[in-house]
Amino acid sequence: MTKIMKGGIAYNSTANMVALTQAEYDSLTTAQKNNGNFYFITDADPSYFSSENIDYDNTDSGLTATDVQAAIDEVNTKVNSKASTNWICLL
Repeated sequence: MTKIMKGGIAYNSTANMVALTQAEYDSLTTAQKNNGNFYFITDADPSYFSSENIDYDNTDSGLTATDVQAAIDEVNTKVNSKASTNWICLL
């Protein structure tokens, strides 16, 4: 049994791990792609994994962003707007 991270969730799995090229993966049927195996694309374009290409579920956050980079930018803007506020510390 192998501990796998998928979608940010760690769980134990006995699924096969299959290394394929992008062309090999693209030639799989939908049923094959959804058969429980973990496919690793060996010749994947690393830029695909940039934060603007990763979906973000904003359902519970109150953010409007729908990708990770936009969420980071939105939080950064909110933090910076708060940082410019004058705070008074009462001891």
